[in-house]
Amino acid sequence: AERGATLATLKEFFRHQGFEVEGGELPDYLPLILEFVSQCDQTDLDVAKSLLEQSAPAMSEVATRMVAHDIAWAPLLKLLEQNLDPQRHATLAAA
Repeated sequence: AERGATLATLKEFFRHQGFEVEGGELPDYLPLILEFVSQCDQTDLDVAKSLLEQSAPAMSEVATRMVAHDIAWAPLLKLLEQNLDPQRHATLAAA
């Protein structure tokens, strides 16, 4: 029930931002989130960053799995992860 409410909220958020979720995709589908962010203009950067920050834990988990399976897109997610939390990345790199 909680996930359903979260998905509905995210879908409404996208709609409010003028971004329609099409093709039956779930609004928490990472490529969809990245597509939304890619379409944000300068005035929406805070909105885009907030959405990415909220998605960061899931992106991190996906990135870790992608690295483990040697998937070519893993570096892209790792780069996003580093840029969303540079403090955490610096701490991990120093360890």
